Amino acid sequence: MTHADPLSATIADLVRPGRGILAADESGPTITKRFTALGIESTETTRRDYRAMLFGTPEAEQYLAGVILFEETIGQRTADGTPLVEVLTRRGIVPGVNSGDVDLQFLRAMPLINRQMDHVGIERAFDAAETNNGWLIFYGHDVTEKPSPWGCSPGLLNLALEVAARRKIPVLTMAEALQCARA
Repeated sequence: MTHADPLSATIADLVRPGRGILAADESGPTITKRFTALGIESTETTRRDYRAMLFGTPEAEQYLAGVILFEETIGQRTADGTPLVEVLTRRGIVPGVNSGDVDLQFLRAMPLINRQMDHVGIERAFDAAETNNGWLIFYGHDVTEKPSPWGCSPGLLNLALEVAARRKIPVLTMAEALQCARA
């Protein structure tokens, strides 16, 4: 058997007619936002139970070819001790993991420039990043009280940092971000 054989079999499983792929890879902040809207506390147990309910849905294997998982899910077990990944594989559903790898070709950056961005724009940018479980990259030329046309004031930068802190979104330097992206 060649290395391509298992890969070909997995691809064939994933593209079976009439079936789709469930994206169940919500990050901690994203699933917490969803749970909070429903009045559910986001704990490891409630997230596990939610995923166990999804994966244990009767006849799900008739409609699901695969499920994209968040890293936390890999080590989780149902209340009876069955690994959640096994719940899927027993039913012929291919599990996959959102490893957090980032294709640098698809990263979007937004100018953090006084003449192009304001409080509403910053909030909107963070909303989009959370909704899409994406990265948010701001750029600018300079940070000073009287910025160039391509720069921002310390107040605008502080506002972006405060919004990130309030939403519990990590702020990284470019070097740290590239390391996370495994560039």
